Amino acid sequence: MKTAPKTQQENRMFALHYKGKLLGTFRWTDGGPSYLQGWRPPKKVYFTRGLAKSGASHLPVEILDDIEMVEYVPVKVVHKFSTQERKNYILKKDVESKQRQIEYDKQYNLGRISTLEKELGELKSKIL
Repeated sequence: MKTAPKTQQENRMFALHYKGKLLGTFRWTDGGPSYLQGWRPPKKVYFTRGLAKSGASHLPVEILDDIEMVEYVPVKVVHKFSTQERKNYILKKDVESKQRQIEYDKQYNLGRISTLEKELGELKSKIL
């Protein structure tokens, strides 16, 4: 029997911070070693503490004293996604597209206006 991945069981992640900020692209300043120009860590976020320690072992020795491992746990839900929200978004984009087509047809007198207005009415009736 398969067990759930560790990330689903623990619901937390780990990241490496450099001087209090998430470790990202690193460039030496003040004439430091040039081999790190544009250097970046292979990953910013790790799913286990051991992987974060392993990632820290690949960092340059010169910056190791300023590196911290930080644990991230869910604090609050920022947004709840729903299928109805996605469907409404797609329908609204279709409505906007039809309206642009109608404006274009009116501008250039192409004669497809009545068909597009009918389709537009059908799309607007589907939006909740």
